[in-house]
Amino acid sequence: MTVGAGRLRDRLERDSDAGVTLLEIMISMTLLSITMAIFTQGIIQLNVAARRIERLAVTESQVGVAYDRLQPVLSAATTLQLSADNQCAQYDVPTVQRDANGVPRIGADGAPITAVVTYRLRLAGNNLTLTPSNSTTVILASGVAAAPNENAFDFPAATDVPTGDQYRTLKINLVASATSGTTTTRELRAQLLATNIDPNVEAPGEASC
Repeated sequence: MTVGAGRLRDRLERDSDAGVTLLEIMISMTLLSITMAIFTQGIIQLNVAARRIERLAVTESQVGVAYDRLQPVLSAATTLQLSADNQCAQYDVPTVQRDANGVPRIGADGAPITAVVTYRLRLAGNNLTLTPSNSTTVILASGVAAAPNENAFDFPAATDVPTGDQYRTLKINLVASATSGTTTTRELRAQLLATNIDPNVEAPGEASC
C-alpha cells in the first residue's frame, strides 16, 4: 500500500466520523419549516372552504324545505298581498277547526267549521320567517338575503306568466351567502302558486305586515 493511498483512507474515515455540520442542520430545518408552513396553510384553506360550503348546503336545504312547506298552504290561500317594501308577503287561508283530538268541528249545517288564518312570510335581517295569526313565529331559514337588485318578494311580470297569473303567483328572490376569506353565494329562487285565488276577482292589495 502506498503512502498516498493510506492518507486518503484516513481522511475518508475521519470525514465519515464527523457527521453533519451545524450549517447543514440549519438548512435542513429551514427547508422543513417552509414545507410544513405551506402544507399547514393548504390544510387551513381546505377546512375554511369546506365550512363555507357546508353552511351554504345547510341554508340551501332549509330554504328547499321551506318552499316545500309553503306551497301546499299557499295553494289554498284566498288572498295574496305584498308589503310596500316587498319584504313581507301576506296571505289568508281558510282552515278547518279541530278539537283536542284533531277531529274537525262540524257546524249545525253539517259542514266543517272554518276560520281564516293569516300568514305573514317575512325576510327579517338574514332570516326567512313565517308567522301564522294563530301561532308563534317560526324561522324557516337563516343566512339568506334578497337577491341583488331585486325584491325579496314580488309578483312576476305579466310577460313572464300567462295573463292574470302574476296576481296569484308569489315570486321569491333569495340568495344564501357564506364568507370565509371569500364570499360564495347561491340563488334560492321560487315561484309559488296561490291556485285558489281568482285573479279576475281578487286584485293584489298592500299587506299590513
